[in-house]
Amino acid sequence: MGKIAIWVLVILAGLLLYRLFGQGRKKSRRDVDAADVRPGPGEKDAAGPDGRREELILACAVCGVHVPSSEARFARGRAYCCEAHRDGDADRG
Repeated sequence: MGKIAIWVLVILAGLLLYRLFGQGRKKSRRDVDAADVRPGPGEKDAAGPDGRREELILACAVCGVHVPSSEARFARGRAYCCEAHRDGDADRG
């Protein structure tokens, strides 16, 4: 009976190690960013299972708040969460 318990523990430890270091690990940031790139010519627009398209989330250059790229305000190659931060940062620079 003791040998069975040892084998069960060995199998559980193996499954845990596989989950931690094998297929269960998360995607790298590069893999996530690659999914946000717009499709090229002849490629279909990739939508999620609920029909919504994934989009890039950007941090405001002033306060660091994260906003979707469709709602961000842009100036001089930087992203902002609102017009006030965009205009205020332009006054400083």
